[in-house]
Amino acid sequence: MIKDVIKRCDDIISLNIKSVDKKSVKWEENFSKENVSNSTMGGKVVTSDCACEIIKDEVGLLKEEVDNLNLQMSILEEIHLILYEGLLKDQNVACFEPIKNTESTTTLLPSQFDAEGENSETFVKHFRDDNLLPETIGSLLKEDVYKVFFMEMFRAWKEERDDIDIEIHIREDLYKFIMVEAMKDEILEYLNPAFNKVEIDGTEESLIQKLDSLLKCLEAEEDLMVKASSEIEEHNVRHELEILECEGVFDILKLIKDELVDGVVCGSSS
Repeated sequence: MIKDVIKRCDDIISLNIKSVDKKSVKWEENFSKENVSNSTMGGKVVTSDCACEIIKDEVGLLKEEVDNLNLQMSILEEIHLILYEGLLKDQNVACFEPIKNTESTTTLLPSQFDAEGENSETFVKHFRDDNLLPETIGSLLKEDVYKVFFMEMFRAWKEERDDIDIEIHIREDLYKFIMVEAMKDEILEYLNPAFNKVEIDGTEESLIQKLDSLLKCLEAEEDLMVKASSEIEEHNVRHELEILECEGVFDILKLIKDELVDGVVCGSSS
């Protein structure tokens, strides 16, 4: 594609040179015709036909120049389009490389940046309108950023929900353990006839043992809760880092959008 563009640029340069030579030749022919007519008519100068010929030649040359300029503009538009597509592809690959193995991202990349698909046709269709091109680029960048942001947000919500479920299961296991141990003690106390004959000291000792067992259970529960809270804090820190990375990607895409819009404005002004 780039070789074809360079070839067409060379053809334009050669056409411009040929048009200049042709213009000078036509001026010389017209000037010689005018001199011949002045000399052969014996002072009777016929200027109307010569002027018409000169005007026709000028109009033809102007049409050729307009065609050449249109060809140059079309080539420049194709060059700019190729540059924009390449820049968008490179930036998209760089941004989505860390998460390219996920299913949603693999479906997102071909659908948004396929140079042979519908988006290339949309770029070609809208490229000639200076107002539509920045809007199209901006909408594509915003759509990609929003998709990445929502993907990260949903993943964070899922991880947070999983952490809450784990914490609930830990609490249920602890309560079940405490209840089972308490029921065991009560059943043993009820079934063992020796408990009916113990003295007050023995009763106090059994109560102390029960309190010790309950205290150990509570300490085990506290240890598990501390461990769960530390895991939740680590998850929150990791989630905040992922949010900061998403914000950095958004800033980079915003800068790229601004540069693309500035390039389009400079190209249209030139």
